[in-house]
Order: sequence, then C-alpha cells, then structure tokens
Amino acid sequence: MQIADDLAAQIRAGVLAPGAQVPSESEVMERYGVSQGTVRKAIAELRTVGLVDTHHGRGSYVKSPPPVRRKSSDRFRRTHRSSGKAAYLAEAEQAGHKPSVHVLYIGPADAPAEVAARMGMTAGEKVLARRRRYFSDGAPTEEATSYLPWSMAAEIPELLDENPGKGGIYARLEEHGHALVEYVETVQARLASKQEASALRLSPGSPVIHLVRDAVTSGGRVVEVCDTVMAADRFILEYRIASVSFFELATDRVTGEGCVTGKAPGQLSERSHVSTRLPGSLVGHLSCRTGPAARTCGVADHADRHA
Repeated sequence: MQIADDLAAQIRAGVLAPGAQVPSESEVMERYGVSQGTVRKAIAELRTVGLVDTHHGRGSYVKSPPPVRRKSSDRFRRTHRSSGKAAYLAEAEQAGHKPSVHVLYIGPADAPAEVAARMGMTAGEKVLARRRRYFSDGAPTEEATSYLPWSMAAEIPELLDENPGKGGIYARLEEHGHALVEYVETVQARLASKQEASALRLSPGSPVIHLVRDAVTSGGRVVEVCDTVMAADRFILEYRIASVSFFELATDRVTGEGCVTGKAPGQLSERSHVSTRLPGSLVGHLSCRTGPAARTCGVADHADRHA
C-alpha cells in the first residue's frame, strides 16, 4: 500500500521522529486523495509492523526504538549486584534510554494460584508482594510483581522498603543465608489485556511478553516468584545456551568453576531447557533454567534484579 510505504519510509528516515505524531486521517486523506477507510488500513499496516502506536482520541505516534536487550545469561550475575545497579536500569542505559522505576505497592497479598503452586504453598496464602512499573524515556515498558513468602518479611525487614538496598532483594536474601543457585523462567507471548494495555500505553490488541521467574535456593526452595508483563516491541530476549548435554554436565567431566573438559571457564555459561509451543497465531512459550551452581547446573555466576 503506497500510503503505508510512504509513511514507513519517513519514519525510517527520521522525517517522522520517535514519539512524533503521524499526520491525522484528514491530512492523509487530503494529501493522497483517498477515503478514510484506506487511511485506516494504512495506519493498521504500520501498527502491524511495529512502527506506530494508536491511542483512541489522540491519534497515532511513531514508536521509540531501539528495544532493550535483556540478556538472561548476564543479568543475574553477582558482580552486577555489587555495583548497586538494577538489571533493567543497566540494560536500558546500554540501549541508549533513560530508565526509571515507579513502585506501585509493597505489602501483604493473597498468593495467586500459579504463584502458590510454584512456591509450594496453598492458593490464597499470605505472601509479600512488591509491584513496580518500569519506564524508558518516560514511557512505561513493563510491569512486574515479586512474590515472596510472608515469613521473609519478618526475617528481612528491608524487603518491605521501597529501596531494599544495594543489589536489591536478591542481595538481601543471600545475606540472610538464602543462597540463590538457579532461576527458572517461563516466557509466553500473548495479547495484552485491557488493563495491561492501559498501564503500558499500548494500542488495543498489542502483543506482550509474559515472563514468570522462580528464584531457587541451594536447598531447592523457591523464595521469589517474579511475574512480569513487557511490551513485546520494546524488548529483545537473549538466551545463551551451552552446546553440551545435561549428561555431560552431571558427570565428572564438569570440573573447577563448572567448565567442561577442554573448555575454559566462561565458555560454558548456561544450562537451559528450551521448549516452544505456538497455539493460535501469536502465543508462544519458552522455559529456561539459569543459575550460579556450576557443579550442578553448568552455568556461570548469576544474580541481580531491582525488585
């Protein structure tokens, strides 16, 4: 479609800059001599390829690239925690954005059924919830809620603070003897709910990434479940997967810092289980395990998230 192609070319050339409003329907109709229906089809095509967002009553706006690259194999390293910078903030800055975090709620909550199942408790049982919204250049990009056993709040008072301190909640957990050795992430692509679209300022029907992560201790206990919804066009999820079998990782070929015979430390960085399923036209699923226990997981040292 010529109109869509022309507008796309202007966006890619920077004539229509990120955040700029696309010419109104009446302006495009007059410029090209076409009907309103034709203009709407052109704008819909631009939305489909991820170039614009449309807001009811406000018009369409050019999206702001580039997306944030979320590196699963790097973001939870303990070395990052020591710098005191949250994973999202560091990743957004690396992408050239100005990030910020707004805490929405910290306090008691009833454990949702899925969260309770992951943590080995009863649905509705009291948990500590930490809900926040993340921004990039002033625009919301994701909303996340961390759930922890309520007993942790009594044991670690900092978990109730808006700023739990350097290294975030993972640092506080480990300071109190809860050594984190593994993170299990389940990723699903789906359409945003009405509430999610409103919170993230998305067009109706926009795709989101729904990521749920378990933080697992050396004793096998899930001490945190983080439920995150991300605007799909604003993130790239990067997973580094080792090219060795689970059998090799479980045998005595795994030595020292978790390197396999013939591999230097650092080359073997992650043990992952990946599965995909695509019911319908959009929905996808990915499950990935990462963790710092090289001798049992065959992965590099991980841990950090401002939560």
